[in-house]
Amino acid sequence: MSGRVEVRRAWIFRCCPSGQLVLTQAERGIGCPSRCFPHRPLDVNPDTNDPERMEQAMSAGSIRRITLRNYKSIAYCCVDLLPLMFLVGRNGAGKSNFLDAFRFVSDALRTNLDQALRDRGGIREVRRISGGHPTHFTIRLDFQLPDGRLGHYAFRVGTKTGGAVHVQQEECVVSPLSGF
Repeated sequence: MSGRVEVRRAWIFRCCPSGQLVLTQAERGIGCPSRCFPHRPLDVNPDTNDPERMEQAMSAGSIRRITLRNYKSIAYCCVDLLPLMFLVGRNGAGKSNFLDAFRFVSDALRTNLDQALRDRGGIREVRRISGGHPTHFTIRLDFQLPDGRLGHYAFRVGTKTGGAVHVQQEECVVSPLSGF
């Protein structure tokens, strides 16, 4: 292995004047958010672009995409993930909250939902605060299993009247093996 690092996408987090988090992909060699193009895959090192190597890395079983809605400071984002990615942005743009969503899912599955929320200060600290006062937050993880099957795990957490926390919706779907 050569020691070169292949950067496929760099995400820039910035806040719009409305205060909403925006994720954009930075163009190769450009660090300025004004030159960002949303939803455009980047070929940062064209001379090392090897789709077969990327596919091998992804076929080991991985999270392919994360979608967040009303999670902490993030109103909405949907990010396709690759084996190597960088999160770049100004202070307070939401980078740590984006990463915490992964930790939240891990904590909730390892312990329980109540403990994961309690560790973050309760649902009021996790659910996005905005003028519309959302009553829930949603996380969806799209994944590929080692055997090649695709699936997703998604849940929506909200509060009942009186403030009790509950899972309003939960879904895990895995595609069947080919030929079955």
